[in-house]
Amino acid sequence: PDADTAAHWRAEAETLAAEMHALFAIPEGGYAMTRSGDGFSRIIPVEDGDLPSGNAMALALLTRLGHRAHLPEAEQEAWRLAAALSGHAAGAPGRYGSALTAIQDLQFGETGPVRYAAKGHVRAELRLDRNSGAVRVHIAIADGWHINAKQPLEDYFVATTLTVADQPVTYPEPLVKSLSFNDAPLALYEGKITLTASAPSAATIANLILQACSDEICLQPEDLRFTLW
Repeated sequence: PDADTAAHWRAEAETLAAEMHALFAIPEGGYAMTRSGDGFSRIIPVEDGDLPSGNAMALALLTRLGHRAHLPEAEQEAWRLAAALSGHAAGAPGRYGSALTAIQDLQFGETGPVRYAAKGHVRAELRLDRNSGAVRVHIAIADGWHINAKQPLEDYFVATTLTVADQPVTYPEPLVKSLSFNDAPLALYEGKITLTASAPSAATIANLILQACSDEICLQPEDLRFTLW
């Protein structure tokens, strides 16, 4: 999606999470999906039925907000909810598939072809084209942010590295510029770039390692994993 569309839906998700917390959060952890008991105790749905439980859906929402936006409170709420659900899920995993999936996404990142890093400032999408025999990772970096090039000019910066089995990878030419936090020239990538590798002959994991920085700070390096079938 374009930047305006993405911003719109992120704002909608933030509003939904805030309303969900205000209406249904309970002190002991989790969400009661009724506002009142009408004479009975409030219902706290944790088991999946024909649809995912309300708490599993809540955890999926909080996890994605935590990964895609700079919202520490959403990520903290996700970990609290995961802790409340994990005991139930471990005891009867067959009844908590959606909760287990959401917990896995929280710990290891989402599945599918799209990953987010740097709290949403970096978006990576993997596309596998068997016809051309190519794996392409399209990376979009928000204004004011960058990731280090494949060959940084400073030893202490973590290089952007794509690994697809033992296939060779083509990287774009880096920008070389100085930033406010470092007077020495830096080799980096900004805006939109594409990394290209040959498609492997068998199923494998593609690993993308990157470190995102703004003009003021550098975040921890991140390892984004994609499954190629």
